[in-house]
Order: sequence, then structure tokens, then C-alpha cells
Amino acid sequence: MAEAARLLPINEHEITVSDELIDEIVDERGGGAIRLLLIDRGFLDGARIKKWRKKGIHLIVPLKENMHILKDMQGLVKIAGGIKAEREGLTVWGFKDLETLDSYDGKLNGLLVTRYKGKTVEERKQWGFITTLPVATAGQILEAFDEYDDRSLVENKQYRELKQGYFLRHFSGKTAPLISYHIYFSLIMMNVISLYKITNIEKYEGLLDKGIRLIRRQYLGPRIQVIVYVDAYYSVLDFLEFMNLLGRPPTGKLDDVRMRFLPW
Repeated sequence: MAEAARLLPINEHEITVSDELIDEIVDERGGGAIRLLLIDRGFLDGARIKKWRKKGIHLIVPLKENMHILKDMQGLVKIAGGIKAEREGLTVWGFKDLETLDSYDGKLNGLLVTRYKGKTVEERKQWGFITTLPVATAGQILEAFDEYDDRSLVENKQYRELKQGYFLRHFSGKTAPLISYHIYFSLIMMNVISLYKITNIEKYEGLLDKGIRLIRRQYLGPRIQVIVYVDAYYSVLDFLEFMNLLGRPPTGKLDDVRMRFLPW
């Protein structure tokens, strides 16, 4: 669910509003509302890391290929200077109290992936993370790795769902206010539907894992329906029935237009 959002010009980085969004959520829901930030390299900033830690927020951030702290972890692996965690097809090394992140004057923990999906990762292709989560045991290392892996759920079940399932590829107008209205209304509807799925998780088995496109296909079928409001009344009508009531019976041309409204 989206709990806070801002629209920015395409040439403005989202880091400029990151603190504002975090503060908004914490102020609304109280301390502890945000336990962990799964953020990308663009947020790798020492001053912000320190500020977030003061709020009790942990974080995991992937490292850039040319960073000293990544090279340090690769060097420590060669002398077994970290803790090795393994499971089927995966090897992750954990390191405590790293101090070579240039923009941060404290100690951080690190993760380095040397084997993935059963294949050894060449040193030049290895990737790592910095984190404030504990990495003192193999279990903690794998848990921290899995935490960041959940970011893929954000990408697929939130961003992709919003763009493809809620028609953000096609705006209802070309002016900035109309585009803003379209985006924020889509966010609100996505949250409403998410809340419905969460509160009815026992009633409808498997509903929580279904995206809006699958729900449309499964429960609405191939028809397109419209909601018509008149004063305090409303009715849900099939699209073709609605056009008939307007005195515009379907024609071949109209059917072509109708097909463009199909959400799949």
C-alpha cells in the first residue's frame, strides 16, 4: 500500500523529498511505523543514514561497483575476515563494523554475494549491500539478504501493478492538474482495494496475491461495466446497455472503440 506520495518533475531526484515522506508517515502513525528501508543506490548518503538511525529506522542499500567499501569486503573474503552464510545455491558473506563509506563517519555492516543460483559470481560481477541490521550470525546474514530481496515485490506488486493495472500509461488529460488528479486517484483506489483484500483474506482464499488485472478477468469476465450516478442514485450497467440507453446502439465502429477500453 502507498502511505505517502509526491509528484516530482522528471529532472528532480526523489531523494529531495525522502525525509519529508518518512516524517509524514512517522508523524501520522507514530514511532516504529517504519522498521526498515529497502532503498536503491541513489539514497546512499551518510547524513541521511545517520538521521534515519536516530529515528530507529534500519536500512539496506546496494553498493556501487566502484565504492571502496565494496572492494574492502572483497578483500576480507580472501582472508576469511567475515562470516560466511550458505544455503542451497547461495553464498553471502557478512561483515561487521565497516568504516570505509566515505560519506558516513560511523560503523556499518555489509553483505557480499559470492555465489548465486548455484553459480560462483566472478569478483568483478559481485554485488554487495551496506546495512544497519545485525550480521553476527549466518542466520542474520541470510535474513538481511532476504529482506532486500523483498524489494522485488515492491517493484512487481506495487509499481507495475499501478502502472499497468490502474492505467497510468494513459492519463485522463494533458494538463498538470488533471495528471495529478489521475495519479492520486489511482493511488487511493489501489489502497482501497488493498484494504478490502486484507480485510477479506479469510473469506476469499488467495485474493491477497491477486492483482487487479487478474481480479477483473476472474470476477468481471470479458464485459466492461460502467457506474452511472444520478443525484443520490447509481446503477452498474454493461457498457453496451449503457450506450443503448443513450440512444447510441452499437455499430461496427463503436465496437472498435469499445475494444480499446478492455483492460487486458
